[in-house]
Amino acid sequence: MACHGATGIFHGSLGRKRMGFLVLMFLVLFSMMAFHVQRQWMFVRDTTLLETLECYRLQSGAKKNNCSSLTDTRSWTRNETVIKDIQEKVKQFFDPRSNISLLQSQVKPGDRIWFLESHLFWHPSVTVSQNFHNMLPSRPPLENKHFRKCAVVGNSGILFNSGCGKEIDTHDFVFRCNLPELEGHERDVGTKSNFTTMNPSVMFTYYKDFAEPKLKERFIKRLRRLEGGILFIPAFVAKSEKHHVQWTNDIILKHNINVRTAYPSPDMEKWIRRYWKSTEYRVARPSSGMWMYTFAASLCDEVHLYGMYPFDIDRYGRNIKYHYYDPRPFATMYGGHDMPIEFQVFKSLHEKGALRLQTDKCQASR
Repeated sequence: MACHGATGIFHGSLGRKRMGFLVLMFLVLFSMMAFHVQRQWMFVRDTTLLETLECYRLQSGAKKNNCSSLTDTRSWTRNETVIKDIQEKVKQFFDPRSNISLLQSQVKPGDRIWFLESHLFWHPSVTVSQNFHNMLPSRPPLENKHFRKCAVVGNSGILFNSGCGKEIDTHDFVFRCNLPELEGHERDVGTKSNFTTMNPSVMFTYYKDFAEPKLKERFIKRLRRLEGGILFIPAFVAKSEKHHVQWTNDIILKHNINVRTAYPSPDMEKWIRRYWKSTEYRVARPSSGMWMYTFAASLCDEVHLYGMYPFDIDRYGRNIKYHYYDPRPFATMYGGHDMPIEFQVFKSLHEKGALRLQTDKCQASR
């Protein structure tokens, strides 16, 4: 509808001023994005990992065959000094033993919690309901916990036919990202799930908002497989996801599902970003996989990573899927997370002995 008279949005000098303001804001945002991209690529250029990154991004056949081994797990040894240093530095920003979730004692029904999502003239919030308050843990879920050996399992297609399931399940504590499918993939990814993240968006992405009854049944079945583990739900990222959070909570209560829920404070992302910006890597917006490694780094004596591989070919030139369990289109960036950059960070930490990054089939399956 056309705008006329004094009510027109861009009418007269006022409209020109607003237009000028919007143009200025666009230029500022564009400059910030350009600086972020340049800073991220400066890290890659300043390391010896650039050749690996180029090799795996290029799709020309000749280049594929020249890709060297990504990580050597057979000769890998842990560096206790580096590991201890990371543990101490993480604790300067937060401690998963006490800060992994909001607690019942920290909020009460009727309180407002602000979402991370923010708009130019609006910052959305949500009111804490009695049901949601009941779902909050009364004590920190990881209070006084420490583990000898932990696995952080991503969802890359590199796990397909990897035979890593048994090896993953031998770990004392297993972190999994974004409520992945396990049924039918146990040989490659195992079954143990002590700590599982669930981005509320999976309700639409994989379960189509329960458009069919069988999708809801599949979701319930998947939650039951957590078997007393911790379900970590970032509930305060975007207001558009609040209904998915509520549906999940209602299902857990209605079907008496044996799971412990955890809901990170909106400050959690700030804490994790500050930690990574304080390191030599300066990752600007860590993904959930990097969140899980950060948790594990401070809780575990030794951390092994699986399925953290953001490329669509392996070192042998074979095509691999984005996720081991679905045909989702391949992408190296989702939601502002640059997965190849994070891969370079993990590879660098692997080489320092801070973590063990598995990028090939597991030994037992060879």
